[in-house]
Formats: sequence, C-alpha cells, structure tokens
Amino acid sequence: MFNASNDCGISADFIRLLKDAADGRFEPEKLPAGLNDSGVAEILAKIADARTAVKKNPLPMVITDPRLNIIDPNDAALEIFGWSREEALRLNIKDIDVLDLKGESIVVAVHEKRSISNEMTIRCPKGTLVLKSWGIPLLDPAGNVRGVQMEFVDVTAEKNAAADTAAWYESILDAVPFPITVTDLDMNWTFVNRAVENFLGRTRAEIMGHQCSEWQANICKTPNCGIACLRRGQHQTFFEQNGGNFQVDVSYIKNARGENVGHVEVVQDISVMVKASRYMEGEVQRLAGNLSRLAAGNLVFDTNIAPADRYTEEVRRNFVKIMESLAKVRENVGAMLEDAGLLARAAQDGRLQVRADATRMRVSSAQSSRTSTPRWTRSSRRSPRRTMSCNGWPSTTTRRG
Repeated sequence: MFNASNDCGISADFIRLLKDAADGRFEPEKLPAGLNDSGVAEILAKIADARTAVKKNPLPMVITDPRLNIIDPNDAALEIFGWSREEALRLNIKDIDVLDLKGESIVVAVHEKRSISNEMTIRCPKGTLVLKSWGIPLLDPAGNVRGVQMEFVDVTAEKNAAADTAAWYESILDAVPFPITVTDLDMNWTFVNRAVENFLGRTRAEIMGHQCSEWQANICKTPNCGIACLRRGQHQTFFEQNGGNFQVDVSYIKNARGENVGHVEVVQDISVMVKASRYMEGEVQRLAGNLSRLAAGNLVFDTNIAPADRYTEEVRRNFVKIMESLAKVRENVGAMLEDAGLLARAAQDGRLQVRADATRMRVSSAQSSRTSTPRWTRSSRRSPRRTMSCNGWPSTTTRRG
C-alpha cells in the first residue's frame, strides 16, 4: 500500500511515481501489486515514454508558459543554444538576442492562438545561428493559452554553404567586365554584377526587386527590349545610346526541371567595332576610288582622310600610312609618264641623246643597277648582210653575234 495520503486522498508515493513518469522515469516494481491490474502501470509507462521521447528527441524543443518563460527545454535545445538547464529555466524566449527575423514572432502564437513559423538569426552562447522555428499554442479546455511549444531546426550550415556558393558565383560574375543582369519572369531584378552597379551608380541591394526598365536604355519598354526579343525567339538585340553602340545577348534561366524561371542579359559595348567598321567602310571606298583613277591614268586623287574619334584613332593611323604610300606611287607613276612623254617627243625630233632622269624614280638600288639583256623575239640568227667581194661582185655573208 501507499504511504500516507494528502488531503485529496492521493498517496505521496503515488504523486512521486507521477512525477517520475513525467520526468521520463517509471519503476513498475514500486507500484503496489493491487494497482498493476487497474491499468495505472500502463498509463504511467506511457507518460514516461512520451516524456523520454520529447526529452531525448534530436529536434530541439522548448515549452514555455503563457508569458513565454522557458519551463521545459529538452536536451537538444540545451545543446543547440549552449545553455545549462538551470540557465534555460531562468530565461524568457524574448531574452534571446534575435539579429534578424523572417516570418511571424512567437508572440503572435500567444495573442492569436495559432501556430506560427519563422526563420531567425540569433546570437547565443554557441555563436550566431540561423534557425527555423515553429510555435504551437497549448490550450486548456476553455481555450486559454497555458503555454507554447517551440521547435527549432538549425540551418546554419546550409545557409553558410549557400552563402559561400552565392559569393563564389558573385565573385566570378563581378570579375566579368560586361554588365550582367538577372531578372525573374516578371522582369524584376534578382541579381546584377558589379559592372551594372558601376554603370547605374547603385548597389545591387538597392535595386533588387526593381523593374529592369530602370536601365533607362532607349530599347526599354519597346519591341527591341532584350526580354521582348527573347520571347519572340530572338536571343540578341542592339541599341545606340549616348554616342555608344551596345549588343545585348539574352537567354532564359531554367530550374532543375527545365522550366523557365527567369532571364539573364549580358550587355557588351561594341562601339569600337561598330565605329571602326563604319570608318573603314568609308575609307576603303575612298581608296578604291583612287585606285580606279590610277588604273585609268588619272592621277588626281582624293587624299583626304576622315577625322577620327576615340574609337577610330588606330584605324585612321593605318589609313594615313596607306594614303602616304599611295601618294608615293602616284608621284613615281607621274614621273614615269612625264619621262615617257619627254623621250617620245625627243625621238620624234631626232634627239636621240635625250635620256630620262633615273634619279626621279624612287626604285631600289638593285632595280636601278639591273641591266637589260637583248632578246630575240623570232630567231637568234642575224639577217644576212651584203658585202663586196674582192673582184667587185656582191657576195652574201652572215654575221653571227
């Protein structure tokens, strides 16, 4: 039998057994034999098992009173927060140093008598942690809150790994000198690299979630917008702005299931290529015209060269060299034509002593010292020459060279 009972007729020994069961301990041998058949032993065993399941559960759990004072932390909660049981029992949930909260506060669970969830970054004896938490109000039969059960999941490692991966990719994209922007399917920015930050004079944190039309490019909100082109199956578009020429390459971003979840746009400044190409086109046409005049014997050339800007200075220097060489060709050809005319007129006048001035020809020493060797166009045999024989009769002899 139990020892002396209290005023309610409940034995002190029985109360002790209930307390032990509530603490996860139950010793059936201490239960009087008369109660074994009454089902009390089974009830106490279930209470002890349930309590052990909570206490030893690897999921951190905390029970609070209606004022959010901690009254029962399990072992996993003590481990994750770095508290001793005595320290925990002196704390209120609101004593936790919350650095960031995404979701609803535990206070809502008490005031509105409904479950809540959130993600919070806290500072505790174990360091800075990122926890997902759930709060469940515990109600009495009258519907009053008699406590709150809180459960926690430590996602610090996952968050740190994700942050490290994001930082790794951001570092790569920030190193690319071309502006790169990422938008969701509603054309809101979800990422921009450092080149975009420098161009806009704003940080990525400031423009996250904003419409990409804040680029204020002259193709924004037009059919030539990069994303508008992509939706028509066109992955590239071009535009001119502030004296520059730009190319936009755009593609869809897909998830693991191959579904479109956003867009990525890469902008390149192609001003040098475009302006150099246009400059070259004009100067090549000028050069072609001069060569056509030369072929026709017209030495009146267009020797002008278009002025350059900062994009075409190198191209212009090359065309200056070409034009200088062409001017030398014109000078030499002009001298040759002049000398040819001089020799032709001298020959007509019988002035065979007239010679051209070779010093006027800008040829190499090898060319100027080269001598011509006569060639026989029909035969190497000279034609016969008539001479007088010793007796005065004509005779025919052949002179060989």
